[in-house]
Amino acid sequence: MKKKRSLAAGIIVVHKNTGKVLILFKRQYGIWEYSKGKIERGESEMRAARREAGEEIGIKNIEIEKGFREIIHYRFRAQGCLFLRTVTYFLGFTRERIRLSREHSAYKWCTFKEASRFFKHRNYKYLLRQAEKYVQKNSLRPIRK
Repeated sequence: MKKKRSLAAGIIVVHKNTGKVLILFKRQYGIWEYSKGKIERGESEMRAARREAGEEIGIKNIEIEKGFREIIHYRFRAQGCLFLRTVTYFLGFTRERIRLSREHSAYKWCTFKEASRFFKHRNYKYLLRQAEKYVQKNSLRPIRK
């Protein structure tokens, strides 16, 4: 089977007021995930992550935490190939209203503990733990109106 490498980027989105994390339901695969997508030619990881957030959840105004950058790896089969995907995730904060694309059929704002129950893949659970540790370590508290 032919192997192909694939690079992607995404953002773990946290609501500024509530401190809850955004999870998205991808109907095609029946899984909960974070906003992410393939990095296009000539695009930086950060630009790709921001573009994907805009396309998938309608968020343009997001504050990225410069100190958080996590990388995961996984494999999947598609179009007769084995893809080896590397995804770089950032942590971002927003107050914007979510506007889902057709790629996802539902979303939830969850506490970190609640979100963990929705994820099937250990990579997503790992990212969630890392984001929660980062938020706690850096005393990033929700901003109240």
